[in-house]
Amino acid sequence: SEKTSTNPIASIFAWSRALNQRAILDDNSRLKHFAQALEEACIESVEAGYMSKDLAICVAGTSKVSSEQYLTSEDLIDYFSERLKVKLAKPLRKRYALVGPRLDPPQYKSEDQ
Repeated sequence: SEKTSTNPIASIFAWSRALNQRAILDDNSRLKHFAQALEEACIESVEAGYMSKDLAICVAGTSKVSSEQYLTSEDLIDYFSERLKVKLAKPLRKRYALVGPRLDPPQYKSEDQ
């Protein structure tokens, strides 16, 4: 059977975000640690060059990528799993928010004030 290379990251992040929200609601620090470690494992894997074919195409800027430039779906999930095990064995690095701090709208004064 032919092996595929689809990108599981969106599905993984949908689950990790849901788990993180559940952790917040339940005040469950172990679940929060797991959800954050899962995201970090995925991000660090891609940063290290371990990615699906669609991401390899984006990085290379061409659809002509060799099989050495990407992992199959199964191999990529296995790689994420190995990185996750390592991450869960130690404290997490600093989290970066996806969105910056909320800014208050500017206060305008009329010419009469």
